[in-house]
Amino acid sequence: MNIVPTDVLASVDLDIPCPPSVNEMYANSKNWKGRGRYKTERYRVWQRAAEWDVKAAVRRTPVQGWSVVCLEVPAEARSDLDNRAKAALDLLQTHGLISDDRYVSTLLLRKNPDIEQGRARLRVWPE
Repeated sequence: MNIVPTDVLASVDLDIPCPPSVNEMYANSKNWKGRGRYKTERYRVWQRAAEWDVKAAVRRTPVQGWSVVCLEVPAEARSDLDNRAKAALDLLQTHGLISDDRYVSTLLLRKNPDIEQGRARLRVWPE
């Protein structure tokens, strides 16, 4: 079953490292106030690696307004699909490929056997 639009050329089509699970993005710290959250080293490493892939990709016009986002990860990925979406959406927004992730009207998450282990495919279309 193919739920990914094939008749419309994606505005953004990226091959990126597989995003970390949301559980691996932040950690709790105990500062002088007793609480706090910070980005984990794993998340920071992923952000830097994904940034290079974004810069190396042939960019099309960023999607302004409502959009459809598809994230495909390897079929062998062991984590929940929805745990990978947050980092991917933040990446798109940080690099101006979408205006704001609150304007993502449709989020498609898929395990795809054609995706190489450790990688992910991220595509965006205007709604």
